[in-house]
Amino acid sequence: MTKNFAVIVLAAAALFISAIAQASVGFDFAASTQGWAAEDWGNGTPTLSWTSFNGGALQADTSSMTVPASPGNWAKAYLKGALSLPTNLTSTPIYSLDVYVPSTMWVKAKLSVNTAGGWAQGAETAQLAQNTWQTIAWDMTGTSGIDLSQVTQLGVEITGWYPSPATGTFNIDNASANAAPIPEPASLFLLGTGLVGIFGLKNRKARG
Repeated sequence: MTKNFAVIVLAAAALFISAIAQASVGFDFAASTQGWAAEDWGNGTPTLSWTSFNGGALQADTSSMTVPASPGNWAKAYLKGALSLPTNLTSTPIYSLDVYVPSTMWVKAKLSVNTAGGWAQGAETAQLAQNTWQTIAWDMTGTSGIDLSQVTQLGVEITGWYPSPATGTFNIDNASANAAPIPEPASLFLLGTGLVGIFGLKNRKARG
């Protein structure tokens, strides 16, 4: 009886942890581009592909973009990915992203989310480090004018000095948004079943 009780407790705990794990939504680019797309924001559209770099990453090839020789090779690229389901970020509204840029680019970044009220962008970062992965994050806590109850897409804008002609590439990885820890219905059902089993065993033991 004690052994069965312990098994059920562990199973219920595992289901609960699994349900909470649904809180983090996003993209790891482990084997594909995961549906990300690029937009033309004035300099053409970078070509996106999956690469095994860093164990898997999204690569943006800027050779398809038009980078003017004047003024100063300035250009921007915009990338976005759609979440599988609308996500509530009101509880823990943090969006983080790993970025890698080569030594030929001197660029900054802005993170963005597509919310129930439309697209919203965070503040621009400092110049991104070159030839290394770095994590940038946007804590949207207290940001006015953003309805985070239904976030449908994550995005990033990379703006600055590009090589001319634009033959460089940059990479992004681990686009992640921390959602409110609301378990999905199936997990709730299984968790509830496990808890019912626990209480049933306890009651039988008490009557015995």
